[in-house]
Amino acid sequence: MTRAGRLLSTSLLLAAMAIAPAVHADPPKIEDPSGAPVTITSDHTDTEIFVAKGPVPRHHEIDTFERVGVAPTTVKLAPGIYTFETEGPTQSSGHELVTVDRWPMNVTVKTGDATVKTLGTILIALGVVSIVGGIVVVATFGQGDKQFDKYTLAIPMLAGGAGVIGIGVGLSFLGGTSIQQATAPAAPPGPPKAALANVALKF
Repeated sequence: MTRAGRLLSTSLLLAAMAIAPAVHADPPKIEDPSGAPVTITSDHTDTEIFVAKGPVPRHHEIDTFERVGVAPTTVKLAPGIYTFETEGPTQSSGHELVTVDRWPMNVTVKTGDATVKTLGTILIALGVVSIVGGIVVVATFGQGDKQFDKYTLAIPMLAGGAGVIGIGVGLSFLGGTSIQQATAPAAPPGPPKAALANVALKF
């Protein structure tokens, strides 16, 4: 299923749930009743969560992801490595590997703006074109051509392209969606050092 088809099916599913709220949806096939509860939260209320077993690259030809709900939601997963993806109407898509163990865990989604990330991608492409154009100017025109100073044109193209790429990378980072896995619970603190010293003195 393509990404557009996935969004269409999700929209139809949400519409059906709004019309018939009493209908109980079947649990996702990827869910394991005896697995560890994974609670997924997001800073947006319309973030769609998709999960696939194992590491899956971005924009894979075969869509192996299964929709598990809208954040916040909880799904039980068997221990292993999973790929999480997120989508939303105005959000940039998120993609991250998550390792599930035997105990409950939290996954937090911090959404980014799709428009900002798209603008960053466009600026990166323009910067690359500018740098390539500067290289072509330097390589094409010889030094003996006195009527045309190639460096007067090439240097601004190279410097400007690098600057535009830097801005594009920054915008792509700001507009990106991050999926963060909670760390494992810390070990319980041991007895204070003073108490250990008192015990040692008694012996």
